[in-house]
Amino acid sequence: MNSELDPPNRRFFVTSLAARVALVVPPITASTISTDAAGLIAGEVKIPVADGEVSAY
Repeated sequence: MNSELDPPNRRFFVTSLAARVALVVPPITASTISTDAAGLIAGEVKIPVADGEVSAY
């Protein structure tokens, strides 16, 4: 095994690399997307299956 990358150094290297990647990746912001129900079947529907129907929304 290469003495330069023994397990403690490897963990440090991977952690350092992950921290650098985290710095360059832009933060993710959460936002809500709203869509009206125009032209959609909104509400409970029945889906036919072999034994009858299954309720779905």
